[in-house]
Amino acid sequence: NALPDGHPSADSLLKNVLPDGHPEVDSLFGDPEGLPDWHPDLSIMLLVRELPRGAIPVYFDHPDVMESYIAGRALPAGHISVTDKLEDFL
Repeated sequence: NALPDGHPSADSLLKNVLPDGHPEVDSLFGDPEGLPDWHPDLSIMLLVRELPRGAIPVYFDHPDVMESYIAGRALPAGHISVTDKLEDFL
């Protein structure tokens, strides 16, 4: 898989717009130069941005965010909105 650990599946996001029989998308990201000549240029369909460099402060005893995300653990009731904190990066 060419996507980073914990990244949502691109294949799942795109399956409704891809033709039947299309190869699994997540693995194709590892070899974009291997696309057939007739395939549309991926750069017209993807927005690639650098990862944000800013930091969002958390308490010293905060659970590991990536570990929780990958494990699918929901935020506890009353947790601040992560979307609001990250809206400049999304």
